[in-house]
Amino acid sequence: MAGTVTFRETDASGNYHYSNALIWGENAEHALLRAIGAAHLIERLPRRAVAAEFHRPLKAGDRYEVDLTIERIGRSSISYRWRVLQAGDLMANGSATVVHVDHGGKSSPIPDDIRARVMQMIVSSGS
Repeated sequence: MAGTVTFRETDASGNYHYSNALIWGENAEHALLRAIGAAHLIERLPRRAVAAEFHRPLKAGDRYEVDLTIERIGRSSISYRWRVLQAGDLMANGSATVVHVDHGGKSSPIPDDIRARVMQMIVSSGS
């Protein structure tokens, strides 16, 4: 997924605000879910854990790409790793674990059809 840093995404220093890297990672996750036909689950996959590291600044107008990989799928959770790159240089990286919940907000198994599609993504990425 590619994007351009907007002025709104910068802070007083003129660099992107750290929270945007997390948003870009989440946007890449949602794009992946839409691509595998699981967009209807986005609201049922809240964050369980997130982490990020910031390596280099980006300024308004800078182009970037987000590279997302599925690290692991559990009974009710999916763990992702993402990287924000500019011309191949690592700008930020992080991870997120989401948990599938039922309508009452309790952890529940990931549906079998979605699990199969996610597993195919893991296999096709060589993980």
